[in-house]
Formats: sequence, structure tokens, C-alpha cells
Amino acid sequence: MPLYEYKCLRCGRDEVKFVSILARDSQKCSICKDALERRISAPRIGHFKPRLFENFGPENVWIPSKNALREECNKRGMDSDELH
Repeated sequence: MPLYEYKCLRCGRDEVKFVSILARDSQKCSICKDALERRISAPRIGHFKPRLFENFGPENVWIPSKNALREECNKRGMDSDELH
């Protein structure tokens, strides 16, 4: 699934989510449940930005590095090359 960046229209919270292409435009804020606006962001090619991954599983996961992302994906049976 692709990684999308969002901003809440009500509370201003920034969120990063893994969602299907079909569900990308109907996401809700995890705090106030209001609509999220999808942000235009540069593709992540060749670099990694540490961040909190939401919708990675039942809990949010802080991923500080590319290696940590690879390890977390391996634990969940996912391909990390598709995520960054």
C-alpha cells in the first residue's frame, strides 16, 4: 500500500498513513475524527525521514531509520522497499 501524508482540516494534526489508493481520499483524523486533507509530497527515493507510522498495524510505530523500517516490515511480512 502507498504511504500518504495528511493534514487535519480541524485540529491541524499531521498524519502519515498506509492506505489503499481507493481509500486515500476518505481518511479521518485519528484524534478529532474530522476529514483529512491529502498533502502533496515528494516521493521518498534514496532518503528516509524518521516519523511516526500510523495504520502500520493496531498501534502507531515510531520508525527512526530505514533499517528500523526494514525490520518492522519483516516482522509483519511486508516488503519495506515498497514503503519508503
